[in-house]
Amino acid sequence: MSDLLLNLSYLAYLLISFLTDDGYLVVSFRASIIVLSFIKLNFYLRLFHQLSFLVQMIQAVIHDLRHFLLFFAIFILAFALLLSILVDIDSETYDTEVIGIVVPYFIMAFRTSIGDYNLSDYTGSGSFKVINWIVWLAVMLIGNVIFMNFIIAVVNESYEKCMSKVMAESFKVKVDMILERESLMSQDDFSNPAWYPRFLITRRAVDGEGEGENQEWQGFVKEIKSNNER
Repeated sequence: MSDLLLNLSYLAYLLISFLTDDGYLVVSFRASIIVLSFIKLNFYLRLFHQLSFLVQMIQAVIHDLRHFLLFFAIFILAFALLLSILVDIDSETYDTEVIGIVVPYFIMAFRTSIGDYNLSDYTGSGSFKVINWIVWLAVMLIGNVIFMNFIIAVVNESYEKCMSKVMAESFKVKVDMILERESLMSQDDFSNPAWYPRFLITRRAVDGEGEGENQEWQGFVKEIKSNNER
């Protein structure tokens, strides 16, 4: 799917660059080509043993953060609507003619929640400066202190889950790549004895590994315990 989107984006970019001088469309397709190329690069990085686990871990972290990021966006939107009532937008900082009226307040709330304290947005204008400071303090405490620590906790948990099954994930990636390669092969390729010999290699867990109390240990704690037992 990413290959198709990348090819279509590149063809559309070539057509638009020849047919029109609209810089906005040209830059948009350039950006889409770069993003899709980066996704394709990560797809090929799975071929390397040292990098395949990192790619899978990033995908797992993004998957685990999807509900949290949705709630964080709702939180930012709520404070953005509150700021739209209390604070006047600085037209020199935010071009409201291009990005609209609500987007600058969303950007303002997001910048405050991640620790970018641009106090001029809250003190430059408006008649409710005391309420503005209360809102700023709430966004800073909830967004920067609470939500950022939540993100760190979720990422750390995802990392430990990936570390606890790093070997299984490594073989799963290899199996997926074999399946992708076999989907492009012909029937004669499957009859090649050099690629498909008449024997099967199996793997089994070492006796005692992953049983009993060892199942309670995950990630770094499991590694520390196993090193101490040696």
